[in-house]
Amino acid sequence: MTVVKYLGLIVGCVVLLNSCRSAGSNDDPNTYIEPEYPEKIHRTVNRISKDILLGNVMAVDVVDSLVIIRGRNVDNDNVFHAVSLRDGTVIKSFCNYGRGDKELTNYLCTAINPERTHMTCIETGKILDIDIAGAITGKTDFIAESAVAGGRNTTLSIVDLGNGILHVEGGNNRFFITDKAMADTTARYNVYPQIAKESDPQADKAYFSINSHPAANPDRSRFAIVTHYGMILEIFRIKDHQIEPIAIRRFYQPRLKNEIFPAEDCAWGATGIYATDKFIYVVYYETAKPNNSMRRMGVFDWKGKEICVYDFDCTIRQFAVTPDDSRVYCWTQNEEGEEYLGYFDLEH
Repeated sequence: MTVVKYLGLIVGCVVLLNSCRSAGSNDDPNTYIEPEYPEKIHRTVNRISKDILLGNVMAVDVVDSLVIIRGRNVDNDNVFHAVSLRDGTVIKSFCNYGRGDKELTNYLCTAINPERTHMTCIETGKILDIDIAGAITGKTDFIAESAVAGGRNTTLSIVDLGNGILHVEGGNNRFFITDKAMADTTARYNVYPQIAKESDPQADKAYFSINSHPAANPDRSRFAIVTHYGMILEIFRIKDHQIEPIAIRRFYQPRLKNEIFPAEDCAWGATGIYATDKFIYVVYYETAKPNNSMRRMGVFDWKGKEICVYDFDCTIRQFAVTPDDSRVYCWTQNEEGEEYLGYFDLEH
């Protein structure tokens, strides 16, 4: 081999290595690198309304000109609330807590389908399919389907794929996909990343099972998982009935007292995630002792590369991004402890 060819080979290897690093493909369990953003943007959250009295808000989703908020309302026993994006008026609240055939007791595993028309809700022994338009217009039969699910359900969160359900589980499987009736399993993925070089595999499994937040892009061809207490971002594709890894980014190392509680020096990490066709949005704390002004929203592409970061003077809790990546709607808490529905515009 000539010297020129040899040097060319070396240069090519260096370029390839750097491109892999920039795409977030480093999977060394000992390497944690805090995100480095090319742009930092400050935003004030605009209040839509302060008249919605909700507690324990667990999810926000944009559906046409409405936002669907999942939380407890002090005025009724419903758990879903359709709110106007124009003025914050509650258009309709629907779906009761309970043990009846068309009720649920926890509402932890809920997800809206890709067309934004139906909502899937599951718990042990039960699956509900909710017609969103029917519920908002006040139809009494807005439960499109109620079915019995066999076996013990240990799913912690779900993504509605349209023709199936992606389960993020806390038991025997990390991720798996079933049909809508949960009768057949079409894909499984059981690989758990190492937290550190010599970490206990069972402890790693417990960490990811308990602390993972999922989000999928609109056509459900890709999804991302980000973790709380420490922060690890993983990106996957769904193709031909298989779940395939794309990238992993290790930002803050999990430091834990046990399977549930973090050590005193552990960064809080991610508390929420949302995905569009272009970007992955992660709300997180980079510190072990957060306060109201420390929660940030990092924006990443689908290779895990940093795009920009937003910071605020308030706490962004649950949030949703419009499909055109122009605006965020969010449940917000200000320094006085007031909670309200708000929004801010994006510019990346």
